[in-house]
Amino acid sequence: MSKLIDLGGKVGQQVALLLQTLRTWPWYETLRTLRQRFREDRLGLTAGSLTFTTLIALVPLFTLMLAVFTAFPMFSSLQGDLERFFLRSLVPDNIARPVLRALTEFAGKARGMGTLGLVLLVATALALMLTIDRTLNAIWRVRQPRPLAQRVLVYWAALTLGPLALGLSASLTSYALSGPRGFAAAVPDNLAFLLNALQFFLLAWGMAALFHYVPNVSVRWRHAWAGGVFVALGVEAAQRALVWYVNSVPSFSAVYG
Repeated sequence: MSKLIDLGGKVGQQVALLLQTLRTWPWYETLRTLRQRFREDRLGLTAGSLTFTTLIALVPLFTLMLAVFTAFPMFSSLQGDLERFFLRSLVPDNIARPVLRALTEFAGKARGMGTLGLVLLVATALALMLTIDRTLNAIWRVRQPRPLAQRVLVYWAALTLGPLALGLSASLTSYALSGPRGFAAAVPDNLAFLLNALQFFLLAWGMAALFHYVPNVSVRWRHAWAGGVFVALGVEAAQRALVWYVNSVPSFSAVYG
């Protein structure tokens, strides 16, 4: 009991220190520095370039991730949970379902591709990750990135192990929601809030890890976490804006028939 009291006291001290830091933080200087760096590094052009590259390489990347489940039938149940996770958390349902159905069919046919096709598929997916690597190193003004072989090995591991870990997490979440003895029947509202908070935390953690490990320079965890939380908030705002747009703005089918 005394340990819990001590832990609570330490947490309270950390929260008070954080609030004090926020009150005394030079916000004006920070915003001015961000504006200056944004213009010097031409981050608007960089964001547009990354968006274009992502549009080209996202389908091969996602297909390659789903192909991991196709290659290992023992993980087929995790694939279904992962697909439901994307349907629930990324975009509105009426948009996500046909897109995800097409990607799943493409992933199922990927095993029948020739050697050259598979090589090009993997190369396109890795090109997106290497572009992100190069962009982050440029933002952090790194002159000497990691060796190419080391970067390719790390990202290949992320492509193969990442979907399995995410699918397992989604599977556990689905079990907690649907299990007869799960918490969903007792406190559904609280559980929904915790799951949403967990989803937000995982996204922030993933982006923080990206900012911490990818640049070939020492990045403090608190700085990486600040960027990760900012990205997670931006993604949440973009999701809500997209839902509002889809529900409020008439689609082309409604206009043209």
